[in-house]
Amino acid sequence: MPRGITQDQVNQAADAIVATGERPTVEKIRNHLGTGSPNTVTRMLEMWRQGLSERLRQASLLPELPDEVGQAMTALWAQALQHARAQAQQELQAEREALQRATATLEVRASEHTVHLAAAEAERAQAVEAAKLAVGRAEVQQQLIDRLESELKVQAGERERLVAQHQALAATESQLRQEIQAIEAQTARERERWQHHVQSVEDRAHAQVDQARIDLKAVRSELADVRKQHREDQRVQLQRIAEVTQALSIAEREASHQRGVAEALTLKLARGTRTEKTQRKRNAKGTPRRTRHVSGR
Repeated sequence: MPRGITQDQVNQAADAIVATGERPTVEKIRNHLGTGSPNTVTRMLEMWRQGLSERLRQASLLPELPDEVGQAMTALWAQALQHARAQAQQELQAEREALQRATATLEVRASEHTVHLAAAEAERAQAVEAAKLAVGRAEVQQQLIDRLESELKVQAGERERLVAQHQALAATESQLRQEIQAIEAQTARERERWQHHVQSVEDRAHAQVDQARIDLKAVRSELADVRKQHREDQRVQLQRIAEVTQALSIAEREASHQRGVAEALTLKLARGTRTEKTQRKRNAKGTPRRTRHVSGR
């Protein structure tokens, strides 16, 4: 039995898991407690299930519950308990199989280590044999070294000749470097002159671009003013057209009224003229009668 694992701890862990709405299993109990072997947890979980079954049976006998409800709960718990036992056996069997696989793996590794050890022994023997061969080769190499030393003495004179030649080449190189430095200085001056020229050209170009931007801004502003004035002129013209149209409409109504008045006056004048003519005719006819009447007296 692992240290610190008791039946009460397993019972409390199982109750806590049940309180969260989950089914307590061996892995969940171990995760909750952080320790415990699968066999011990399985045995204690089984004892917890038995105690829970007894508690449920006691609860089913309470006078507040009907008999049918208690029997149904008891049957349901028995079914759940059977399922939990089967699940626990499956989990225990899976862990046993995993342990067997791990054991087999360790045995295979042990066999591999044995093979490796035998191979290392063989390699050690080969190394000893190679060391013996190396000693023979060292003797041969010593002879080769002696021959090379004699050749080195011959090459020493050649080296002195090469040193003299190298010094001559160094003097020539120094002269060429001075010429290269002079060319580089002239090239730097030419580069600086061209950089100044390019900078001045860029400055003029930037100034022209800035002036063009200023001119474009002024043209845009002037164009905006012209458009604004054009819109204002259009508004004024439209207003004038509306006013002239309204005045024309009023004038047409006034002219129509004046025509009516003129026609009425013309008609009245014509009637007056006819009346005057008629009166004149009447007066003309009445004058002789008055003359004759005077003569008769």
